[in-house]
Amino acid sequence: MPVDSTTVAKKAGNGYPCNWIPEKSDTEYQGEPFPNALVQVGKNYLVLEPITLRELTMLRFMNQVTDKPGWTTKIFDKAIIAKWKEEAVGLPNSDIKTEISEQMFTYCVSELQYRATEHPTSPNGAIRVFNGDVYKSDTAKDWHPGSDGKVLDLVHPSMFPLIYGQSKVLSVGARATTLEDCIKRCGEGDILNAETSNRLELEDDTAWSDKFQWLPCEVDISGEKPKIVTYINNLHPEHHRELYSLVEDIIHASIPLWERTLIPSDDLRSTPKRIEYTFCTYDFPIEALSELEQIEEEEGNNDEDDDISERKKDWIDRNKVVEQPEPAEEFDANILKRNPLSFKDNFGALPLQIIVKLANIELTPEKPEYEGGTWHVEGKRGP
Repeated sequence: MPVDSTTVAKKAGNGYPCNWIPEKSDTEYQGEPFPNALVQVGKNYLVLEPITLRELTMLRFMNQVTDKPGWTTKIFDKAIIAKWKEEAVGLPNSDIKTEISEQMFTYCVSELQYRATEHPTSPNGAIRVFNGDVYKSDTAKDWHPGSDGKVLDLVHPSMFPLIYGQSKVLSVGARATTLEDCIKRCGEGDILNAETSNRLELEDDTAWSDKFQWLPCEVDISGEKPKIVTYINNLHPEHHRELYSLVEDIIHASIPLWERTLIPSDDLRSTPKRIEYTFCTYDFPIEALSELEQIEEEEGNNDEDDDISERKKDWIDRNKVVEQPEPAEEFDANILKRNPLSFKDNFGALPLQIIVKLANIELTPEKPEYEGGTWHVEGKRGP
């Protein structure tokens, strides 16, 4: 059933502290919060277990393969696989960070072939890149706002945000605005001050500001298609009504990708490793063993000589070689399978709050190329 948007409900920052997170006893509770990159402590803080350098090398290799056009076909071509193997395995002068063994390569090919068979059912061609559920598009490049006068901000949440002590908001329980009347009702409400008196005490509080807050629009996802029910900040709901419909289409297309990315945190914390590794083991080159045998023979004749013990320790430190771990001999598809997640089923009872940001990339003969932006986390406030 559609969500009730007729009255103003309590939200973080209006009726609740700005860093409020629903508990099980709250009517707004819809489950444990997802991990996020802004909060460093508490329920939605997550630390993934470290993986070996060799598994990271495998992930980088698979990421490079899935960047190739037509990779879902090429990964089944024996001639192309042989060429990739020649380029990747046993390269001279490769170090521990780039070395790929035959077993690692075979495992990667098996995993990529499995991914290729699953690819047609992936929303918008999304591909999982690294542990931690990082997904990338296989059909389009994700352009981020850049600089050098090439990117024009059309809708930006930092323009006219909610400013505590200056902005007016409707009180909790008041009749909520709609897309039809929100312009006429501009100026209603009371000035909102940051609720700091009952603010939750957290070890890391840098994700919340006492000065301002980006304003989300609320989206009803209980129906067949998402419906924006409150205005998008900086986007006039009458002059740009068609754009509202387009944003709804984008949200509709994005939700399956969000569902893939925001899988339950329990799954993230128990992600199986491709390479299981619990302790370090060493081997020694055969050509150096004769020196060790001589030292051990002297040690046998005089086991109380500290100098001999130091020579043996020094020999071990000079000659030991770390035995590199290998992935399992056969790829197990179960490590990639996750419990399904439905936004509509899990969170349809309340509207989603979505921050909208639109930008236009404008190229000219003087500036004909746009290199893209740098990877970053939106909304992070400095200490």
